[in-house]
Amino acid sequence: IDITETLTITGPAAGQTISGNNASRIFAVTESEQPLMLENLILTDGYTTAYGYISPTCAANTGEGGAVCSLSDVTLTSSTVSGNRTAGEDATGGGLLVRHSNATLINSTVSGNSTTGVFAFGGGLRMYYGNATLTNSTISGNYTTGDYAQGGGLSL
Repeated sequence: IDITETLTITGPAAGQTISGNNASRIFAVTESEQPLMLENLILTDGYTTAYGYISPTCAANTGEGGAVCSLSDVTLTSSTVSGNRTAGEDATGGGLLVRHSNATLINSTVSGNSTTGVFAFGGGLRMYYGNATLTNSTISGNYTTGDYAQGGGLSL
């Protein structure tokens, strides 16, 4: 789902699962200065594949952000990002990729995500020229594999 304007998605208190069915990324914020706020959500089974280096745009074929690729600020509150992945050369942000913006995680978990390939970065969360603020949150059990891979849980 491409997002081009400010958006807040709030699930029920028990959480709402949104799946990429291991076939696609779940959310792509393709415009800057259009914050995405997610609350009480479980984002799972998102998947993107990189086909060589492509200009960073959060397009489907860039291998950026298995669950979320964002060119704007992202806030997760009481949410889980788990079981997402990116693959291919220059793949990045198996769970989340936030580019030139900030990520805020409050009472949230990023776990069990992966990035595979040459120059793979950030199995759980990849911050590309931005800041990450975590409050009562966990990043655990994420990984990267491949030549020159870095940042299994978090890559800044």
